[in-house]
Amino acid sequence: IIAKQLAHSQKWIELEKHLEGYKKKDAIFTWSKVRLLISKNDYKNSQSIIENALTDKNLLKDIAPAELNELIEIYLSCLEKTEKADRLQKRIEAIIAVLNPKNEVFKETRERAKFLLLESYFTEKNKTLGDVDKLINEFEQYYPKSTYLPRIKFGKALFYFSQKKKEEGSKILNDLIKNATTPMHIKEMAKSELSSLSIP
Repeated sequence: IIAKQLAHSQKWIELEKHLEGYKKKDAIFTWSKVRLLISKNDYKNSQSIIENALTDKNLLKDIAPAELNELIEIYLSCLEKTEKADRLQKRIEAIIAVLNPKNEVFKETRERAKFLLLESYFTEKNKTLGDVDKLINEFEQYYPKSTYLPRIKFGKALFYFSQKKKEEGSKILNDLIKNATTPMHIKEMAKSELSSLSIP
């Protein structure tokens, strides 16, 4: 309890000293230790601790859903900093698989995880056009009002260009520009991409 209070209060020096004498490596220790490491931007060790926690059945029984959700949110941030390509994708896919879609606590985390997975597919280009389209359609079905959708559609357009689908990609960008709900920075990115296509 003291560890959680210190973490919530962001009293990192006191928390570090408190954890040094902590004998039981339980859910509270894990959550507090990760918060401490993140305060130092130590993503690699945070990632390692969370991965060990996610395979510890006893710890998972003890941790509250809200705290587990926070750990996974931190884990996703760690993955963005430390992993790429297949390693990143496999870890995100594993997280999506264990997050119960019926539990509302995990709803936003699942949404973010699926967005990050799609972003990785766009970047690495290691999926077929059909695979990407299927995943995007699923995302739109489950998260029709997601704030990530404009970014996903922009990434989809670039992916289409990489697959020599210039007409389809251009249509997606033009639709983004015309849509009143598209954030201004996404519109500007879309305009820039269309401009670059017109340059011989």
